[in-house]
Amino acid sequence: MEVDISDKVNGVLKYGFIVLVAIAVLCAGGVFYYESAHRTLSVMDAVVAGNVVAAKAHAKGVVKEILVSDGDDVEAGTVVARIHVKVSPEEIEKLKKAVDTAKNNLDTVRAGVTVTRPVASGGSVGSEAARARMERMNELYAIGAVSAQERDNAAAEYQASVQPSISYETVTQASSPEAIKSAEFHLRQAEASLRAAEQESAATDIYAPVRGRVYIADVHEGDEVKSGQTILSVGDASGFWIEGYVDMSHIGDVSLGQFVTYKIDGHEYQGNIADIEEPKENGDDDVHADDFIVRIPMEQGGGKDARPGEKATVKISLDK
Repeated sequence: MEVDISDKVNGVLKYGFIVLVAIAVLCAGGVFYYESAHRTLSVMDAVVAGNVVAAKAHAKGVVKEILVSDGDDVEAGTVVARIHVKVSPEEIEKLKKAVDTAKNNLDTVRAGVTVTRPVASGGSVGSEAARARMERMNELYAIGAVSAQERDNAAAEYQASVQPSISYETVTQASSPEAIKSAEFHLRQAEASLRAAEQESAATDIYAPVRGRVYIADVHEGDEVKSGQTILSVGDASGFWIEGYVDMSHIGDVSLGQFVTYKIDGHEYQGNIADIEEPKENGDDDVHADDFIVRIPMEQGGGKDARPGEKATVKISLDK
């Protein structure tokens, strides 16, 4: 025997839809009533903040290994990552030769410049004798005792005796202070380049700077990194706080100890405002130049798994 239940099904569908609409209306009314009865100030532009210390790459290279995972607890000095550097032994050798060349150049400049110069000298004793003989021959020629040829020969001998003789000497001239400073500068520059390269070739291990929880940056094995780039950060999650920016028009609505709720990654927590900081003069380009800052400690409210810089939303209760 067949039973027709189509009327019952249609009734359930018809009235079930009405029931669902009624529930939705009641929920919306409940939210409206709650918002009306409990005034709140929403702060959408909030982040997780805290004291963390960055572990950075000391040289340009490629991330070879990351030896910890996000959220691990590490001791200070633990090797947390390794970098494959890009300075080759050949480059190190070239830089060493450049340093040697600069040192030799500086020694040469400090020693001065060796030059050869001419020196004129005359025989003073011989020239006096020749002059006396020439005068005597002039006197003898005047009385006809010697010929004109003999007189002229004596005069020629005297002229030859007074002509300076040329010799050469080697002397060292001191370099100018500017030349010495320039050579010293080039040596310092070459030594600095060598030190930097040697540091890069040895800087393969990255250590945890402090004890705490690991927060890995957006870096993965195989990525190229620059010298000074943050690989990960280490900090104490128990000391994190929520930091939110609030328009100055609400400065009279917010006070220390005020109850708040905040959401991180879809999870809601509770806390109280522990610090209020007025705007700082950071320039016209700062989007928060006219906002004051509220800080909510997280150690009691929860959210210890949050990361520094993670987005959060805050609702401040305005009920006094």
